[in-house]
Amino acid sequence: MSTVVDKLLGVDKEARQIMDSARQYYDKTLEEMEAEKNKIRQKYEDKAKRHIQDVREACEAESAQAIRQLEERYRLLAQSLEDTCEANSGQWQQELFRRCVGR
Repeated sequence: MSTVVDKLLGVDKEARQIMDSARQYYDKTLEEMEAEKNKIRQKYEDKAKRHIQDVREACEAESAQAIRQLEERYRLLAQSLEDTCEANSGQWQQELFRRCVGR
């Protein structure tokens, strides 16, 4: 009878070892999966940051170009206004004088 009990104890011991081994394998697999998940998350985070930076740089360049165009447009308009004022100031002064004095 003790041989049967010894065999059962041996089987139990072997089953516990298998369970321990399986638990270790399971825990190791979970750790590896978590590490892989973090690696993938970091990869996509880095990719998103690069994309955001690229878009930001493109928008800044586009904005800078639009601002330069507006500045040039308003510079030309201001110059045109100054030229018109300079060219017509005498005539305008005479007209104002005529309207105010009535001659």
